[in-house]
Amino acid sequence: MASGCASGVAAQEAAPEAPDAPDAQPECELHVWPAAGLSLTRQRAHDNLETGYMGPILGTTGMGRIERNTANVNTSGPGTGSPLDREAQLQVLRDVRLPDLLGLPGHRAVFHEEALSRSTLRTVQTRYDQETAAPCYADLVLSDVVYSREYANGQNVKAFIRFRDFGTGDTIARRYATWIQTDLEYDREKAEASEEEMNAELVAGLAINLRKFGELLKARK
Repeated sequence: MASGCASGVAAQEAAPEAPDAPDAQPECELHVWPAAGLSLTRQRAHDNLETGYMGPILGTTGMGRIERNTANVNTSGPGTGSPLDREAQLQVLRDVRLPDLLGLPGHRAVFHEEALSRSTLRTVQTRYDQETAAPCYADLVLSDVVYSREYANGQNVKAFIRFRDFGTGDTIARRYATWIQTDLEYDREKAEASEEEMNAELVAGLAINLRKFGELLKARK
């Protein structure tokens, strides 16, 4: 006797396959380099008479010149362990959220541990990182970070900051480089506070310099 029912197993319609997810688009990148270390400059009254206020670039004679790459204030050789060695600078650079600070939406910050050479900074007009395939590229370099002790002006932390933006092209679309400084309350050579307090002030000063640079950069657009 014929059953009025169809087969007892209900036919199931195969679910349509989900379309392939589009490949993730490469992010724009902001490449970031620290300075080689913390440098020291002292300026005396005699230097003021010879060079004017810090001379053309942080003074040019005697103790008024930059002593590059000194590891600690009052020392004369490069090394690690200063309040603003490369590792400490990189931590500050990470903490300030550079893409937002510089007005670069959609950029991912890429941090490099080694400082760029002077010759690279002077001569290379293409991307410093030639291996990246990012469709749009910018870079920021701390060329110098300096603890400066100046006659009649107290002490400060200076940074020479370089920025280049290539956009989506192969040539530099815009660039900006300048010295920025922030005054410090404590004289490190007189031990006016604990070492921890003086180090914290120096680190905070570099962060303030970066924020000042970001404000200047955005104002130039």
